[in-house]
Amino acid sequence: MPAILTCTAPSHWPTPENCIHGDSNFCEGAAPASRKGSSSAGVNVTCMTRLGANPGPPVPQSDGGDDYAPDSPAAGGCGCLLFPARKIILFTYGRSGSSFTSAIIQRHPDIFYTFEPLYNLLRRTIGLQEGRNHFWLPNNSREQFDKSSIQIIQAFLNCSFESVDIQDVDNYQLRNSLDSRLLWKCIHIPKMTAKEALECFLKTRKDCLGHRVRMVKTIRMTGSAAARMMASHKDLRILYLIRDPRGTITSQKRVFGNFEWDKVDAFSKNFCRTFQSDLNDLEPLFVAYPGRIKLLRYETLAEAPMKVSQEMYEFLQLNFTRDVYEFVYNKTSAGQKSMHSYSTTRANSSTAAYTWRSFLPLHHAKVIDKNCQYVYDKLGYLPVTSLEELRSTNHSLKLDDVIFKGVRI
Repeated sequence: MPAILTCTAPSHWPTPENCIHGDSNFCEGAAPASRKGSSSAGVNVTCMTRLGANPGPPVPQSDGGDDYAPDSPAAGGCGCLLFPARKIILFTYGRSGSSFTSAIIQRHPDIFYTFEPLYNLLRRTIGLQEGRNHFWLPNNSREQFDKSSIQIIQAFLNCSFESVDIQDVDNYQLRNSLDSRLLWKCIHIPKMTAKEALECFLKTRKDCLGHRVRMVKTIRMTGSAAARMMASHKDLRILYLIRDPRGTITSQKRVFGNFEWDKVDAFSKNFCRTFQSDLNDLEPLFVAYPGRIKLLRYETLAEAPMKVSQEMYEFLQLNFTRDVYEFVYNKTSAGQKSMHSYSTTRANSSTAAYTWRSFLPLHHAKVIDKNCQYVYDKLGYLPVTSLEELRSTNHSLKLDDVIFKGVRI
């Protein structure tokens, strides 16, 4: 039976750290909270609020081993109430619309967003260029990579930054989120003392704990690792973002430059073999954990951004506020054209999703079609038969009414 703390209304509202450490200035009879393992975010305690003399109902514990500690009365009564924090993994592949999609999600103020925490791990495992795609993982490295990637992602979702290897904190990709950027800065501010670095880490952890929802975006996790996390974290949801392989591969060639066109056969074969493996690992989760995993085609979001954004928010159990509505509108319909490859602003999001069709050579498209047929059949993409089909935006290269595990995608 978890401990229950009754709280008094303090003269000022406590921080998440006050609640987590059971600060007696804020909670009557509070002893230091017990912890699961060595994780400093692993609070194993349930609190009750006391508004006057009437305590509220107990809050269920989080299976992930940590809780959300609000620091304002609006977040839950007297400030000592610990809510189970919700966790999200945006699972996808490089150049598949993840920057656009995550920008929409992280607009919500409850989100603490971490960008690509596995970047350095994959580079250490298989090298610099290949580090953008986990399909280059040799079989003898996969098990250890999965184990390490689970530990890293779990640490970021639990705000347990002290358990992350310094090599993985020194990851410049973390700068691409305003939230995780704070952590990266803790070891990169010039002339920072050890004491100041520790204070910086604690401040970032406090900020993370103060968010009701934590999200990690990764293009480097395997489907097998994601499946294992779903089994052990009942508060975890996975948004599996996919894109037409022709669009992903063409964009990777243009932006990453990680293969030459005369190697497109080998590259697309490896890519879609991994895509197929991930699908096979994740597909059973739709039955085992209904409502906790969602497959989203980037093209569907790009064609109906407002409608699909609202559906995405509903899946993630987030309120689609007026601010989010205006954000999505401005990102997709404002007529702003960006020249930057990683820009999340799309003057016409539907046009942006299919730009690859204007310059992908037909013979390369047919090579990708051949190597990715299994993925096409599962997810409703269609092969091309002529250059006219490839270039004409009036000719759809996907089926619109595709049912995947009982859900229209």
